[in-house]
Amino acid sequence: MHNIANILCYALIIYGSSMMGFTIARNYAERPRQLQALLTGVQILLTEIVYAATPLSEALQNLSRSCDTIGAFFSRVAQEIDNLKPARIAWEEGLEQLQAASALLAPDIEALRALGDVIGTSDREDQQRHLLLASRRIEGLHQSAVNEAAKNERLWRYLGVLAGIVAVIIIF
Repeated sequence: MHNIANILCYALIIYGSSMMGFTIARNYAERPRQLQALLTGVQILLTEIVYAATPLSEALQNLSRSCDTIGAFFSRVAQEIDNLKPARIAWEEGLEQLQAASALLAPDIEALRALGDVIGTSDREDQQRHLLLASRRIEGLHQSAVNEAAKNERLWRYLGVLAGIVAVIIIF
C-alpha cells in the first residue's frame, strides 16, 4: 500500500510539471495565431474605414465576429464607443481585457496602444497611414513570434516532463 502511494505521488509530480511545461508551450503556439488574427483585424479595419467609410463602432462590431479572443477585444471596444466613451479610452480598456485573456506580450499590446491613441480622431487618409503602420508593426511581431514558437515550444514541453522526472529522482 505504501509503494502504491509513493508511485501515485511520483506520477502526480511528473504530471504537474509536465502540465506546466505544456502550458508555457501553448502560449508560445497561441501568440503567433493571435497576432495573425490581429493583423487580419487591422487590415479589415483599414478596408472598413478607408474604403467603405464605415463608422468606427460598426467596423469594430463587424470585426468582432471574426475570431474568439481577438473578436472579444473588438466587440468590447465597439460597445464602449456605442456607450459614448471616447475611442481612445474604449480602446485602452479593451487592451487591458485583451492582455489578460490572451497570450500576447507587452510589445504586442504596445503596438495596439499606439494605434488606439489615434484611431477615430482624424480623417480617412490619416487613419489609413496609422492602420498601415500598425499592420507593419504587428506583421514584424508575428514573424518574431513564429520564430520564437519554433524554437521554444518543443523545448518547454520536454523541459516540463524532464523537470518532473528529475524531481522524482531527487526525492526517490
